Amino acid sequence: MFDHKIIKRILNEAIIASRFSLVGITATMVHMLVVFFLLSNTLLPALSANAIAFCSAFGISFTGNYIWTFQSPGNPKKAMRRFLLISVSAFIVNTLILTAILNSGRLSPLVSTIISASAVPVITFIFSRFWGFRYKAPEKDSL
Repeated sequence: MFDHKIIKRILNEAIIASRFSLVGITATMVHMLVVFFLLSNTLLPALSANAIAFCSAFGISFTGNYIWTFQSPGNPKKAMRRFLLISVSAFIVNTLILTAILNSGRLSPLVSTIISASAVPVITFIFSRFWGFRYKAPEKDSL
């Protein structure tokens, strides 16, 4: 027989992952729209447009994940610092991938940006779930 606690835990994790995905899709859409707008309407290089797009999407991502995905876990400043570290690390990976694709000369800057931006969500979720938004309730004094 299945243990009801395990099933409940699996369903809870699926809900958290789904919420994280929806917030991530929203933030990624903002990221992509900002990159597309900047590449189409300015003379900014792709890497600069990507950096601006990252900053634009970060606020949406943190707020959505803090409030909705992980249900406001603990101190928001601590969660923001951790999520910023996770996000900056993901941005560095994203930028390295983007640079490699652009240097190959095989794809347009827009297609290169789309590929590089979609390469890191799973890693970001794992680190966010188990470290970035982890909250350990203070232990109660036992008498």
